[in-house]
Amino acid sequence: MTFRPLLSYGIDGLEQFVRSNPYSLERMDVVLQELLLRKTDTYPRSRRLKRQVDERIAQLTKVRQMLAVQLQQEPFLSWFFENGSIDSMFGEAVVHGCLPLGEAEFIELMGQHRVQYSGMFRADVEVIISGREGWDAEDMMRQLDLRTGRNVRVYSQEMALAFLGCGKDPLKGGDGLLRYFANDHPALKFLQTLGFPWPLTEAFPGINRFPEPDWTEVGLLSCMGYHVGRTGKMRMERMKILRQVLELRRLPQEYVHEWGTAESAERLHKMADSIASFARLKKRDNRLQFEKAIKDWEDDLEWLKSTYYTGRFRFQWPTTF
Repeated sequence: MTFRPLLSYGIDGLEQFVRSNPYSLERMDVVLQELLLRKTDTYPRSRRLKRQVDERIAQLTKVRQMLAVQLQQEPFLSWFFENGSIDSMFGEAVVHGCLPLGEAEFIELMGQHRVQYSGMFRADVEVIISGREGWDAEDMMRQLDLRTGRNVRVYSQEMALAFLGCGKDPLKGGDGLLRYFANDHPALKFLQTLGFPWPLTEAFPGINRFPEPDWTEVGLLSCMGYHVGRTGKMRMERMKILRQVLELRRLPQEYVHEWGTAESAERLHKMADSIASFARLKKRDNRLQFEKAIKDWEDDLEWLKSTYYTGRFRFQWPTTF
């Protein structure tokens, strides 16, 4: 005898069950079997519900087929099937690149799930979806720049497919899941290299809240002619030197490891950390004696931040701000 867990449900109950389980392929199958056993095709509501269930089963089956590789691996497998709250699917997204699906195929699939494709460079679109190939770093940065100061969420195609397949936002899935997605994805790995928190110059007497670097490690700025205070360079000269340091392609060997490559997040981070540490140290030492130098350092930090950091290096995947 066939076990029918929904035998006691009327059509209202079946419709509610479908609405409550939109991402469960297994439960959609149970509803479909119950409708087939009842042979209720003569009733309009039953016919309509059967069409909805057939369509949903087809959608979920297609998505799971596309995620076949991921569904054999941890931690994706556990997260995908574990019970959890259903998140609201985004309604519009900027799409970059291709793979595992072609860009046109992926856009068509998202449209079937009521996610509208947006052309690139839209300041009002919060979501970016990137394929493994065909994405462009400058295009990605331009879209991030447009969202400066506002939320932005970046998904790989696999992450977006997972969202469609289980109704849970993978960005909320924890560090282990995010490391899994980013492990071999070029676009996500690129985004991970971008961000860092902007350093502060606040100092508290007697409390060394910030580990200050060894002065010999930050001597590159001095070697390049960067000096502040009453006997230092004028602001325009300091800006020129800082730009040269950031863009310098070949560094003395002793600085290569600490200062990173030209125009990289590592280089900007090191420069900002160094200047902020100078200001913190002198504020704790003798604020009045070094007042002009501290002001120069803070002015230069603000210029670096507005010129190179805001909109570009403030984002770090998966951070959503």
